[in-house]
This record gives sequence, structure tokens and C-alpha cells, in this order.
Amino acid sequence: MIDLELIINPLKEALRISSHPYRLFSFSNSSNNIPKNRTVVLRDFSKKENYFDFHTDFRSPKVKELQENPAFEALFYDKENRIQLRFNGQVSIHHQNNETKKRWETLSLSSRRCYLAPYAPSEILDEYDCNLPEKARFDEKDLPSIIDEGYKHFTIIRCHFDQLDYLELKYSGHIRCQFSFQKNTVESRWIAP
Repeated sequence: MIDLELIINPLKEALRISSHPYRLFSFSNSSNNIPKNRTVVLRDFSKKENYFDFHTDFRSPKVKELQENPAFEALFYDKENRIQLRFNGQVSIHHQNNETKKRWETLSLSSRRCYLAPYAPSEILDEYDCNLPEKARFDEKDLPSIIDEGYKHFTIIRCHFDQLDYLELKYSGHIRCQFSFQKNTVESRWIAP
């Protein structure tokens, strides 16, 4: 069986290296029997506790969708090594709690600025707007005085995974296996690619 650490270590690297292929991933859920998919940024990963995080605006439609149906699938793909990772599980939503407060303090001003948006994500507009307040658009000198206003929108989506499907595409024959995570045990099995 493929060593799980060899699969997981690149995800940890992606937290440090913004150009890593696993830094951005596809996150999918279902709402009213309609599949939803979007690209998000990997913000934390814990093998010990079987989760990874991304951030979003609490006003985003995906938050309500995930409150109603917390099931997810996430797809990571390394084009150079031709490796696909699919995680399945359930999310928990963290908003205005100790977890989000600690994380908020670690974010750069530039990252926190995103949460100052006057319009909710996906809100229909009459005309184009970059969705940043005037004070936050160009000059960072005003940011420290207004930046914490964005905290009320800052949300961590924690993806608790219970299954990982590994697929490596090779000319000599693809390799595929699956890992199931239950409490403190990990079961693995080969599956047909």
C-alpha cells in the first residue's frame, strides 16, 4: 500500500508554498439536488484530526448550503506528478468564535481586506463594483483603522474527511487506492483505477 505520509506531506507543503498545486482546490457540495463547485484556497491541514480548512465570507451562499447539507467532496490535482486526491466528509462552520479570532489575527492585511466587501458574495449588482470600500481599494494607510470591521464576515469552513481516494496516472498503469478514517484508525484498500 502507498504510504499515507507520502500523500499527506504535499498538502502540508501547500500551506507554506503559495504556488504549490494543492494550494488551490475544488470544493463541491450539493444544494437542492444541484451540484455546486468552486475553487478555494487551502488554509490549514491536520492529519491527526483529519481535517483541512478554507476561508469564506459568512454571507456567501455556500455557508447556508453547507448548514443545510454539510456533505462535501474536495479535489486536489498535481498536474506535474499526475496525482489526484479526492476527500469526502462533512464540514463544520466556524464563525465569530475562538477559532476564527485566532486565525483572523494571523491573516495579512491584504487577506483581511477581502472581508470588508459591502456586498454579499453572489449578490446581483446593477453595475460593476470591485466590492471593496473606497478606503480599502488603493491606499493601505487607512486599512488598520477599518480592517477589523471585516471580522464579522470571516468564516472558516473546516472539512472533516472520512475518506481519501488517491489516483496516480501512469503510462505503465494507473495506481489507485482508498483510505477510510474512523476515529483513530485508518483502513486502506486497493481499488481499480
